[in-house]
This record gives sequence, structure tokens and C-alpha cells, in this order.
Amino acid sequence: SIAKSKALVQAWKGELKGLGSSVDATRMSSYMKNNFPFFGVNSKRRKVAAVECLHALKDIPAAKRSKSATLHQNASPIEDISNNASTSISTLPSSSQVSSSSKKGKRISKKTKDVSLASQPVARVGRRARDKVDYLNDWVFYSSVMDLSLKSKQRELHYCAIDLLSSSKAKRCIQNFSPDKAVEVFNGSFERWISTKSWWDSVDALASHVGGAFFQYHKDVIKPILMEWVDSSDNIWKKRTAIICQLQLKESTDVEFLFDVCKKCCRTKEFFLNKGIGWALRQYGKSDGDAVRKFVDEHEDILSNLSKREALKHLP
Repeated sequence: SIAKSKALVQAWKGELKGLGSSVDATRMSSYMKNNFPFFGVNSKRRKVAAVECLHALKDIPAAKRSKSATLHQNASPIEDISNNASTSISTLPSSSQVSSSSKKGKRISKKTKDVSLASQPVARVGRRARDKVDYLNDWVFYSSVMDLSLKSKQRELHYCAIDLLSSSKAKRCIQNFSPDKAVEVFNGSFERWISTKSWWDSVDALASHVGGAFFQYHKDVIKPILMEWVDSSDNIWKKRTAIICQLQLKESTDVEFLFDVCKKCCRTKEFFLNKGIGWALRQYGKSDGDAVRKFVDEHEDILSNLSKREALKHLP
């Protein structure tokens, strides 16, 4: 698994470097406050390249590889990464928000709409190849890919690793953890990932997808860890993780935990915490708007205006 992870990260690095644009790299880095360098590869092209590299790693001929090569050459320029600091890297808007797309670009957009490691990391694996991809059921593979990617400076490599960690196969590994193993990994690897080269783009995806899987499958042992982060940590990204880790859970949200965390984190001027509170409440409001409105009304004096505005944005 470790050898496979090294090969995959090297393949990503070489492919993304070849696809990069110095102009787009400058614009992307500028948007991210120059915290990270970029190759200059937009989301659609990055996801196509990442899936192709995974196919090659599995030694399985990727279907219609020539079409993918055409996508690499003709995909539209840099996307306008959303100015909403709560948008995850997997739902970034298309490049049409920066410059008008050509008809050809629109056709490409439709083709690549669902191409992502998160949605179909192993979707094309045939029966004959299953014995060749056992490492996709091994958590060591996913963990090693993330650790190796974080050693690189370019942000797109981090995105590729996070997409892979967000895949159904990786989440199944998390589901199969024993409670003790879940605590070990959450306190070890996961905490390290959200505390390394942290910014909203990486933390939001890790928290909602990977952290959300830990919370969903191992809630009894993960909740105390998250609450300790809220009560004791000075790291805003760990606190934000506790706030937004249930974004994907909908009706299965632990409402008491969500409201408790929001109350404990709201007495601050920190933008990313107040924004996260509003986002988490707004998301749960899709399942129970009355409960969210009641919570906001009862805590109007301690919630920031930003949190209240975001929480009630879509409620009647």
C-alpha cells in the first residue's frame, strides 16, 4: 500500500505539473491569500487527471482514454473559486464565472461533471482486476497518500488526496474501524491533516467528508474528542471541524451536539468560526427549520450577526 501511495502521488505531481499554467497558478494563489503555491490546474482538469492516474496505478486500461486526453488539452481556464469561505473544494463553481465559456467548453463541462475521485474512485474496476486493487480497501494506502501529498507545496496535490479520502472506499475503511482504532486515527492522522497547511478549502472538505464519516460511524468515541477541541484548543480549524462535521448527516444530525458546539464557539469575532456556525445551522435547517429558528431566537444575544444571517438565509 505504501509503495502504491508513493507511485500515485508521483503520478499526480507529474501530470499536474504538465497541465499547469503559470498565469492561472498566480491567480489561484492570490485568491488563497498567497498561502499556497499552485500548479495552475482548475478543478475539472485536476479531477480527470487524478482519476486517470488512479486507473494507471491499478493497471487497468481507462475507458476512452483519448477523450480524457482531449479534456486535458481543451478544458477551460482557471475557475473562479467561490468567494464563499464555506464552499468545499468539491463544489467549486465553473470557470464561466471568470470568463464566458465557449460552446466547446460547455460540452466539456458536461462530460466532466461527475468525474471525481470522491464520486467514483473505483467505479471502473472490472471483476478480473479486483485482486489487483486490494490496497483500495487498506486504510494505510489512503493515509499514506494524504501524508505524502501534504509534503508537497502545490495545493492541487492536497485536493487530490482529500478527494481520495472522501471516496466511498475510504469511508468504508473508517466504518470498519474498531472504536479504539477510530480514536487512534482521529487523534493522530486526522488531527494532523486538519492542522497542517490549514485553510478553509482543505479543512471544510476534510471536516465534512472524512470527519463526518468518523462522526457517523463512531459517534460515541468521537464526540468527546471534538468537545475537548472546542473547550481546550486554540486552533480555530479544530473548532470549525467540530462545528461543521455533520454537514452531510441531514436528519441523522446529533442536534444536541450541534447546538452545544455552536453555543460554545459563538462568543468570538473569528470569521471562520462565526461563518461555520451559520453554515452548520443553515444546513440542518433544511431538515428542521423550526428547530434552527428557535435556536437562533433563543440565543440572539450571543450569536454574531454573521451567524444569524447565514443560519436563517433560506428559512421563510
